[in-house]
Amino acid sequence: MAPQVDLYAALKVAEQNDDKEAIVRYAILLATQLLKERLTLDSLRMLQRHDAVFLLADSKKLLSRIAVIILSELEDFTWSGEGGESFGGGEGGGQRTSVYAALRDCFCTLLTTNSSLNVIERSLFEKYLLISHYLTEKAILEAMIREQEGSGNGGGGGGGKGGISNFRELHLKISVSLLRYTDVIRADKAFYEAGMAARGANRPEMAFVFLNHFLDLLDAIEEHDLNVDHSDFVGTDIPYEVPLPSAPYYDQEVVEGVKSWILQMSMDTELSQSLPMDPLREGEVYEASLINADGSQCLPCLVTGYPVIRHKAIEFKAGKYAANKEDWNRLLMLAKMSESSGDGESSGGGGGGGSDQQLKAVLHFVGRLCGNATIVKFSFQ
Repeated sequence: MAPQVDLYAALKVAEQNDDKEAIVRYAILLATQLLKERLTLDSLRMLQRHDAVFLLADSKKLLSRIAVIILSELEDFTWSGEGGESFGGGEGGGQRTSVYAALRDCFCTLLTTNSSLNVIERSLFEKYLLISHYLTEKAILEAMIREQEGSGNGGGGGGGKGGISNFRELHLKISVSLLRYTDVIRADKAFYEAGMAARGANRPEMAFVFLNHFLDLLDAIEEHDLNVDHSDFVGTDIPYEVPLPSAPYYDQEVVEGVKSWILQMSMDTELSQSLPMDPLREGEVYEASLINADGSQCLPCLVTGYPVIRHKAIEFKAGKYAANKEDWNRLLMLAKMSESSGDGESSGGGGGGGSDQQLKAVLHFVGRLCGNATIVKFSFQ
């Protein structure tokens, strides 16, 4: 392989000459080299900038490896600047939003343009796409919750049902749904965040179960023991076996805070220490599980990941993509609220800009995914 500096030069010349074949060739080589040098975000940015690479078979393995690193291993989302223009979104949460959005968009392009995908690959990449989509939404909502709390609107937000309770409700559901994917994302981080989201949304029974399991996972990580008690999640679609990281994600102060809260709540004799059941489905079915009592499966809501209830659903693509009407209307309401407040600048197609542009980008993505551009119009269902 040519030295990396030569690849950059060669790519620049190819772009100047509008040599599409050479652009694709050098872009895939550069993205591969950047990943080998552990510049994961730069590698992803290179693929995003030159999405014709997804026509190549080599792009499947490359993007899959990038996804595994970002979704399960990466802690520092600071872009080094080696792969061209930045993702946008600034530092911290904004950058994280932009990275998840870029990963989501790359998988969408791969799935719609690469004809060499087999059934197993397509299923895996659709899973990665959904995970990155939910993580994008979650990061946007976390930023909006912080903004609302910082402005003193913690109780009401924009007033009525459009207040912070809507932010928290969507954020909670997404955080809980992500537990379904702890065979891909970090389990300790996912359970902690779901537990804290449940606490913030005044769902102490869910918070107790999730944070208690978070502590079980920490014990397993420290003892290098893969046998984690899964009894609270029998009959759900939360994975039994998940990969454990080599070290905990959170520091001891956070852990002690969780232990103190668990101890306090365990003394409450009126608190249910089990997962809540779904009153709208037959049998004893955990509210966030896609698996019904008879073994059949619900579609995941494109807004929250929660099971789509048939008589309350909006179907975007028959048998493939749908949303719960109430959550879809919540998302539209929040997008309208953010737009009317004039929050942020244009973000283009990614995750940068203010919350209004980020939520618009989510709506545009749903339209693109479902092949229906009219979805992005602000029409309540």
